[in-house]
Amino acid sequence: MFDMNRRRAMLFLFVLLCSANSINLIFQVGDWGNRLSAVDAGSEANSLREVRHFLEEGLTKYYGLGNINYPGMYPDDGMTPSYLASPYSDSSEIDYVRRYVLTNEGVYTHYPPGPEYLLYAAAKVLGLEPVSRLRLLPITLGWASMLFLGLTIRHRFGEIVGWLVMGALAATPTVNNAFVGLHSQGYAFALLLLEIAMCVRGGAGSILFAVLGFCQGWLSFDYAFLVCLAPLVIEGAMPRIDSEYQCRWPLAWRRGILAGAGFACAHVLHFAEVWAYWGSFSSAFNDIVTAARYRAGTGSSGGVMGHIVAADQLLNNYYVGAHPFSSDAFRVAADRDPTWLSFRFLGLSLGPWWAAITATLAVRQFLFHNENAKSLADDWLRVSFVGFVASSAWFMVMVNHGMMNQPYLYRHLFLVFFVCVLFGAVRVHRHRFTEPALQPAE
Repeated sequence: MFDMNRRRAMLFLFVLLCSANSINLIFQVGDWGNRLSAVDAGSEANSLREVRHFLEEGLTKYYGLGNINYPGMYPDDGMTPSYLASPYSDSSEIDYVRRYVLTNEGVYTHYPPGPEYLLYAAAKVLGLEPVSRLRLLPITLGWASMLFLGLTIRHRFGEIVGWLVMGALAATPTVNNAFVGLHSQGYAFALLLLEIAMCVRGGAGSILFAVLGFCQGWLSFDYAFLVCLAPLVIEGAMPRIDSEYQCRWPLAWRRGILAGAGFACAHVLHFAEVWAYWGSFSSAFNDIVTAARYRAGTGSSGGVMGHIVAADQLLNNYYVGAHPFSSDAFRVAADRDPTWLSFRFLGLSLGPWWAAITATLAVRQFLFHNENAKSLADDWLRVSFVGFVASSAWFMVMVNHGMMNQPYLYRHLFLVFFVCVLFGAVRVHRHRFTEPALQPAE
């Protein structure tokens, strides 16, 4: 009886750990009223104006697309006429908005309107104001995804690994703040956690990845690589994390392809909306392709080399940042340069973390000339490499978009952070409890 009560108590405490951030967020937003969050205030304001347009004029006026310039909410936040007319606004960004983002009517035709549809449904039930009530939707989804991921890790790797991994996730600013967002990042990040959990769990049906990919496709463009590559990243990392793991590459490829197919189907449906709005296939196609080319380009005549140079700078921005040792994830530099933003854990960006751990393992390998030390360093490099590739893919390809949206695209680095933390937690647990201590080389 004592052991059963102990197990129940430990499970309750673990669930509380997985839920801690969401509970904290509910208390935080309780008195926000109509205040916008720091996660991405401009996109939130745009989305809320679109939802107001849906509520007052219906979903079908612009064939399911929203009017970002619809009056009545946040006249000075986001892509509003006052912002475009302000002499203090960045001229290149204004030119980008006028040429590639909004139509003359203020209709937005590029990112799918999934976040706006979710907000619309929530507003029909809860009312559009106060806006703080609408945040219960992404917070609840985020809580469910964190709990599912935590229980999956606990079941797959044991109680101690579960505590180590979820404790590390709870300490990251990304997990602390992402779930209050009312635009794509608030929902897409939660769905990414669900997909990762399904990959780790192993028994989830492949068709669920198509459904999840479709839902992700309605939320964003920029999660494309994460959605498609997450099953492959987890599959590539698992044999290095768990030496007893039996590789299932055909299953991983099938999951990745199905997730990508679902993602693509959502964008095909969105393209149909844009086609209906413009009235011709060629106009809709030109609209989407022109925007994609701009987001992929470097904004200069540098060609391929210019793209490579800009991508290299973005890697530094995302993995190191101008303030790599700051724990304040929303501190704006004096010159309002966004390049300081980066994914960080305990106040340190991922780049310095990776360098420090890699250097430590290299020293360990030098001191202990045996197969265990060599294998650990080799496994670490392989796990981190597959994570880096998937996490960096979007802003390496879509360089312009990566430059302009660093305040929320840095959350893409969660995938590499997760596989590295899981690797570390499993190896620390097994070394501490199951492996004999290494002896220095003679």
